[in-house]
Amino acid sequence: MREPGFSLGLSSFFRGFGLLASTPKAYPFALVPVVMAVLLTTGLSILSVLVVPALVERWAGGGGGFWVGALQVLATVAFLILSTLVGLALAQPASGPALEALVRRIEERLGAPARPETPFLTEVARSAGSALIALSGGLTAFFVLTLVGLIPGAAVVTVPLKFLCAVLFIGWDVCDYPLSVRGIPLRERLRIVWRNLGSIFGFALGLGLIALVPCGFLLLLPAGVAGATCLMHEILRWESTPRELRRLPP
Repeated sequence: MREPGFSLGLSSFFRGFGLLASTPKAYPFALVPVVMAVLLTTGLSILSVLVVPALVERWAGGGGGFWVGALQVLATVAFLILSTLVGLALAQPASGPALEALVRRIEERLGAPARPETPFLTEVARSAGSALIALSGGLTAFFVLTLVGLIPGAAVVTVPLKFLCAVLFIGWDVCDYPLSVRGIPLRERLRIVWRNLGSIFGFALGLGLIALVPCGFLLLLPAGVAGATCLMHEILRWESTPRELRRLPP
């Protein structure tokens, strides 16, 4: 059995596409993130169009004129952009139950034992909690590195470090889906990721490169979750194997 490492993580990312394509039961769940993004963005955009012009007019004292109209247009456009960003950001945690259902279908494809279903709100909370850890950790690292980057010449180091930190936190967020489905407590999930940081980084590197493409992360998130399921399946299988058997061929 091969010890998990960078190459396993990277290959698992690409294997996720094949696993998802060969698992028709997972197709409906794979569509949910994009559908949620469209619904959230559309709903928030409609709300912006209906509410923002009236708020601007009220703020201007009910007066008309060219400048008030121009301000209404500019404010509405700004809120439409904000609605898109918020809709994309909320689509992943809102899709938590579907992504965990996708994990169960991929695990079934890999021959793993069936996991018990969990309540809808529990799945949403687990997904939101994982995303919150990734977001808070990423923002903290970004803030610290930005401050360090104010030192002349430090940007040569801090800019690549920002990318690496973003990659690792994205990797944690996606790899947490198969771990939480197994019912592993948060502290132990963090320990598993820390013990296998090389594998997680290899997997997350593929995700990070995709995330550089606008909307690329959300569109390929289901394949990423499938790849993460494959990776964590191998990691947990390795960790549960007695040490004396780990170096034997499969």
